[in-house]
Amino acid sequence: MNWSNPASLSQVKSTEASWRYVPSKGVKEDGAQIDFVIDRDDHSINICEMKFYTGELTIKENNHTTNLVKKSLTMDVLFR
Repeated sequence: MNWSNPASLSQVKSTEASWRYVPSKGVKEDGAQIDFVIDRDDHSINICEMKFYTGELTIKENNHTTNLVKKSLTMDVLFR
C-alpha cells in the first residue's frame, strides 16, 4: 500500500457500524454511544462523533471542549 497516496486508503477493507451501551436497569453507571465506528483490516479503528447543524458552527477552546477531548475510551468498554 502506498501510504503517501490518500486514495490508496480506500483499498483497505473495512466494516462500518454504530455502537451504544445501555446499562441494565438499576445499575449505577453511565451509558455510551459512538456515532460511527470504522473497523479496518489494517488493524486500525476509527471512532467518529457526528453532529448535524444547518447553520455555521464554531467550536471555541475552553475547559468544556478540552475535557471532552481528554476523555478516553478503552477497548474493554467497546467489547463488553
